[in-house]
Amino acid sequence: HNTIGGWQQAGNVLRITPEMRWMCLQPELWEHCDMEQVETDMKKEDGTEYEYKDRRQEIVFIGHRMNKDAIQNLLDSCLLTDEEFALGPEKWREIFAEFDQPLLELPEEEEE
Repeated sequence: HNTIGGWQQAGNVLRITPEMRWMCLQPELWEHCDMEQVETDMKKEDGTEYEYKDRRQEIVFIGHRMNKDAIQNLLDSCLLTDEEFALGPEKWREIFAEFDQPLLELPEEEEE
C-alpha cells in the first residue's frame, strides 16, 4: 500500500520489484519544487484530492494480434468488489497477508 511495485515482463522473462514510495508519502521531495505533474496525479479536475492521492495502477500491453476484449474482461474480473474495497487497507493487509509473501523458489520435485 505504501510502495510502488514494478512488474516488467517480456515473453517468459519476468521481473517484479518494489520501485519507490508513493509521492504523496514523501512530500519533502516535491513540495518546495514546481512539480505540477505530481499535484495533477493527486487532484481531481475540481481541485479536490483523490482519497488515495497518487496511488493508482497503470498497465501497458505491447504486442501483435492481442484480444483487447479478452484482456479487459480478465482484468475486470480481478477488481475488488465494492464490499471488499470498503474494508480498507488495514483489513486488506489482514485478509490478503498470504499474498504479501511471494513464493520465490519452486518447490523441489519428489523423485518417483
